[in-house]
Amino acid sequence: MALGWEMPMLDTRLEVQHAETTGGEVRVGWTCYSRSIPGGKGSGLYRFQFDEGKIVSLITTLNEG
Repeated sequence: MALGWEMPMLDTRLEVQHAETTGGEVRVGWTCYSRSIPGGKGSGLYRFQFDEGKIVSLITTLNEG
């Protein structure tokens, strides 16, 4: 997170592509639009894992290319 403070992403918009739940996990596919990203666009997947109604883990996967 410290890098985010040093290099803020200006004019950023995050668009949710899909969301699904399976057991104790929520998967959210997203596309990020920002002039701070090479090519102006990136995408990936957030995987939130829950235990007793609280987020206990967040795994972020970036799509390449």
